Amino acid sequence: MFAKVDDAHFTISQRLDFFLFIAVSTGELLHTIDFISHKVTRGRWLLVKPGQIQQIDRSCYWDGFFVPISSEVLESAVGSHSSNDEAHLLMALQKMPSVLNLTEEQSQLCFNAIEQIALDAQLTGPVHLIEMLLKRQLHAIVLRLLVNHQANIEINSKPPVAFLLFLKFRRAIEDNFRQWHHVHQYLDMLGCSERTLARACEAISATTPKEMIDARLALEAKRLLTHTTIKSNRVASELGFDDASYFIKFFKRMAGYTPGEFKKRQGVVREFR
Repeated sequence: MFAKVDDAHFTISQRLDFFLFIAVSTGELLHTIDFISHKVTRGRWLLVKPGQIQQIDRSCYWDGFFVPISSEVLESAVGSHSSNDEAHLLMALQKMPSVLNLTEEQSQLCFNAIEQIALDAQLTGPVHLIEMLLKRQLHAIVLRLLVNHQANIEINSKPPVAFLLFLKFRRAIEDNFRQWHHVHQYLDMLGCSERTLARACEAISATTPKEMIDARLALEAKRLLTHTTIKSNRVASELGFDDASYFIKFFKRMAGYTPGEFKKRQGVVREFR
C-alpha cells in the first residue's frame, strides 16, 4: 500500500465507512484512531470502525496487512437467509475495542489466512465462485478474531451486575448523547439510581457517568470538526447545545483547544468508501 501513494497521503486524516483491521507482522506501527494514538507490534491488531477518524504515522518502519471489510461483504458471506447472524456479527464488531491482543499462535493463524486470501485472489476460474471463496475466508478471519477476543474477556473478574449495567449505559449514551447531556436523563431507561450507576462506572472504567457522556460528546464534536466543513455553531446545534458559546467552553475544557483551533490543527480529511 505504501508504494502506491506519496508521503503526503499519510499526513491526512481519513474517515472510513467500512471496518479495517490492521495487523503488524514486523516492526512497530504508530496509528491514531479517533484522536488516540496506539503503538502496535506483532501480536496486537487494530480495528478501525465505520465513522472513526484514523491517521497513519509514516515515521516508523513496519510491515503487515490492511484488511478492509464492508458490511456488504459480511452480509454476502453470512448469506441472505441468515440476516440475524449478520446483525449479531456487525454488533459484535462494533463492541470490539480498537486494540486486540492475540497470542503468537493466534496471530500466525490469522496471518496464514490473509496470505491464503492473497494467493486465492490470483486464481483463474468462475469469478462468482472465487469471490464467494474470498468472502468466506474474510468472514472466517473476522470470526476467529471475535472468538479470540471473547476468550480473552475476564468477565468473572468484574461484578456481573455492574458490568451489565455499564454496557447498557454505554449503549444508551451511543443512542442518545445528542439529546441527553445529563446523567438523570438516562436513569429511567436504565432502571437504576444515580448512585448505583456511578458505582458501576467506577468499578468497570474508573470514570463517572457524566465523564462518559462528556467524552462521547467531545469525540463526536472532534469528528464533525475534522471531516465536515460546518462551523462550530452548527456543530453545537448538531450535538444539542442551545448556546454555541457554552459549547465552545465545553469543547476547550475537553480538548484543550477551541473548535476553530482544533479544526486548523487537523487539516484536510479524506473520505474512504
